[in-house]
Amino acid sequence: MKKLFFILPLMLLFAASCERRQQVLHEGSSVLDDSTVVQWKEFLDHDTFVREVRSEGKIILIAKAMNEKEFRDSTFTETSYFPNGKPLALRSFSHGKQSGNWKSWYENGKLKSSSLVTNSVLRDYVSYYDDGSIAVTGSRLPDGTMSRTERWRNGNLKEEFTTDSTGKGNCVNYHMNGRKSAEGKLFNFTPDSVWHRWDTLGVSLPDTSYGIPVLH
Repeated sequence: MKKLFFILPLMLLFAASCERRQQVLHEGSSVLDDSTVVQWKEFLDHDTFVREVRSEGKIILIAKAMNEKEFRDSTFTETSYFPNGKPLALRSFSHGKQSGNWKSWYENGKLKSSSLVTNSVLRDYVSYYDDGSIAVTGSRLPDGTMSRTERWRNGNLKEEFTTDSTGKGNCVNYHMNGRKSAEGKLFNFTPDSVWHRWDTLGVSLPDTSYGIPVLH
């Protein structure tokens, strides 16, 4: 019996040390731009600084930082939520600049987009249709070179382009059946010069001019 009495206090001590510890630092309410009243609370949870925002009793946003100082310095990760409790978006900041992995979801819980951000510059991006298929992929290299590919729901290419840091490059658009619909140059990320066009059967259509007159 002595062994039992010795083990029991140790088990209780261990269980107590694993319990959720929450030290409330600040709390209050605010009014959003759409006149929605929200309640917020800032607390320490096992030394992690947490800011929790609720609307009508439901959590709509949780922000976490290593400590309160980092949070005040705008270095934190935040998750917003749909009314059904599923995550809506995940964002992170470092000293006020967008950074790290950003994600968003559909209300049914499926991934909607995923991106990598460095010093508020979008580096890699993927978005998905609600059935899980890829809609858009894009990337930006340190030298500013960009590439972007968009697909129709059936998986065929819809658009693809590459540009330099000034937005100068080439672009190709496609019909849903996979045939080219248009092709031309970009300047400042917008169509420039003469673009060639085709119908869904691949038959040439009259060119379209951007910025310069078409010579006949």
